[in-house]
Amino acid sequence: MVWLGCLWMAASGALLVASECARTSTSLTPLNDPFFVFPYQGARGGLYPDGANRRPEAHETAGLRRAAEVQPIDGKIVLLSVGMSNTTQEFSVFQQLAGRDRDLNPQLVIVDGAQGGWSADRIVADGEPYWTPLGLPPS
Repeated sequence: MVWLGCLWMAASGALLVASECARTSTSLTPLNDPFFVFPYQGARGGLYPDGANRRPEAHETAGLRRAAEVQPIDGKIVLLSVGMSNTTQEFSVFQQLAGRDRDLNPQLVIVDGAQGGWSADRIVADGEPYWTPLGLPPS
């Protein structure tokens, strides 16, 4: 699975620095593998209930309804990453891929707000130094 991801990233021209491509397999079966037959901690594989990998219709409908409710503020919709260094590594690749999407909403601004050394518990405990450079007040 990792090997396929690296191959896709290489073919798509994405930066390879954000992914660990030295190993080609972890020898573990992904939970969304259609041939996953053994339960993991009592749960069947699959991304959704009953071992399914296809989004239930009710989830799809609710997601589309909520997406339609997103409205720009001052003409912009912001997608902000929050996290530490591994988050910024992965998100930078996502930004590049999203930037090539011709169907991207022109009002969407993608911001990598992740910062090295800032785990979720640290952001919660002392968030002001984290949020200030992003121009956001700590909550």
